[in-house]
Amino acid sequence: NLLSMDALFGNSQQEPAPQVKQKDILKEGYIEKQSRYMKTWRKRWVILTKTHMLTFKENNGDWSTPTEVIPINNCCTVKSADDELNIKNTFKVLVQDRTFYFMAGDNSDKEAWIGALGKAMIKTSVLIDDAMDGVYM
Repeated sequence: NLLSMDALFGNSQQEPAPQVKQKDILKEGYIEKQSRYMKTWRKRWVILTKTHMLTFKENNGDWSTPTEVIPINNCCTVKSADDELNIKNTFKVLVQDRTFYFMAGDNSDKEAWIGALGKAMIKTSVLIDDAMDGVYM
């Protein structure tokens, strides 16, 4: 059943993969992502835009089939996970009811990802505030 596979891997109709344009990319690179169920670390090409964090199996220029689509406007927290996981260079992204764990190659890369995500999250919340005419979420 194709539908259940799509739903399982997050390619369901609710969150279609956004069109990635080079000018929209805030940060990109290979980092490890912890898988949802098996908790194994998998190398992923990650692209951060103003609106989404997208993960891909490889960097081949085909951005139409991300393994994960994380809407930045749903992110509430991004912070180090070194102490929690007892693994160096890890950070977590909290999105509504899910927590995503990532592992960077070194501490400076980890800090750069946390910084870039934090900036993207701030921009998104400001956009929402402008659209809502000063109503805060």
